[in-house]
Order: sequence, then C-alpha cells, then structure tokens
Amino acid sequence: MKITHLFVHHSGSIGNDIYSSSAYLTLEQIDNAHRERWPLFKSALGYWVGYTAIIFPDGRMVQTRLIGEETAQTKGYNFCSVGICLVGNFTRGVDTPTKEQVETLKIALQHLYNGNPELIGLQVAQGAEIDIPLQNVLPHRAVYWTECFGNALPDNWAQNLLTPFIEEKISFLKKIVLLYQKLIELLNTKPVGSATELACWLE
Repeated sequence: MKITHLFVHHSGSIGNDIYSSSAYLTLEQIDNAHRERWPLFKSALGYWVGYTAIIFPDGRMVQTRLIGEETAQTKGYNFCSVGICLVGNFTRGVDTPTKEQVETLKIALQHLYNGNPELIGLQVAQGAEIDIPLQNVLPHRAVYWTECFGNALPDNWAQNLLTPFIEEKISFLKKIVLLYQKLIELLNTKPVGSATELACWLE
C-alpha cells in the first residue's frame, strides 16, 4: 500500500459546546471515546483510536496505529494516509498548539516526508510505502465537511512547518550538484594535483 497523504487534526470541542477546551484529554479518554464509536476496530498496537498518532500538549507523541494500517480519521483516505491529532480545541483560539506540540509535529512531518519515520520510533506496517509530497500535508477540513484542525489555524499551517526543512534540503542538494559540476570542470581543464584550488571549492 502507498501512503500519499497526511492529515492533521485537533481533538476539538467537548460535547455540544464548541468553545470548550479539550487540552486536558488523556490517551485513555480518547481511546475509550473511539472504542464506543468503533468497538470492533482495535488496532495492531492495541488501541481503538482512529488516528495514526496523537500529540499531547507536553509534546509527547503516542502512536496508536501502524503507518499503513487502516485508520478512522479522514473519510475516503483511511487506507492511504497518516492521521496525526493534536490534543486541544483550536477553533477560535480556545486552545493554542503548544511549542512542544509544534516541535514534535515538525519532527514527525520531516521524517514522514523523508520516508523514514522509524528513525523517531514510528512503526510501519509491512508493505507500506511512504511518499507524501508537501501539497498532501493537509488539515482534515481540506477533504471533509469539518472545521478540523480548528479555524484559528490557516489551511497551510502544517505545510508551513515543513517548508523550511524542504527548502534547506533542496539548497543542500543544489550545492552538491554545483560542487560536482565544478569538480568535473576542474578535472577537464586542470592537471590532476591542484589540491589548493580544489580545497577552496570544498570549503
């Protein structure tokens, strides 16, 4: 299976009060709520949570489904996406993503973009291939009738966390290509052994 999308969620409001905070929710409370909705949908990791992972206000991330395992977080994309939920209600600024949450999400996005989430301890289902381009890092509301991840955050909020990493990576690759081109030029125009000039280009 190919994982092509990543959706960011918030845990939202509690009950009928859209202005209620959910920043206090625990893993057990979220798991119990999802078990009531999907009692036969236990994950390979032992949770009923429909998201792939949850990030709590203290920055702690708990993986609740294997990457590549069916989720219950974005209708129409539950077989081809990763779903990450930030605990809190970001509608009209009731709660705000904490610095710790943002940093954890940023690291997760970088490793998922690189296709090596196992380096930060995330488990991948056998046979799952990860190929998530920047344009497919989206809020839940991009593909479904919902405000999730809260209207206090712009649609490109998660993409903007990843963009500097991609730009730096592209810049580094460009430098490598330019260095390679210069080395070829030197080898074609200078006698082998011009170590001083070569060292200047390697600095």
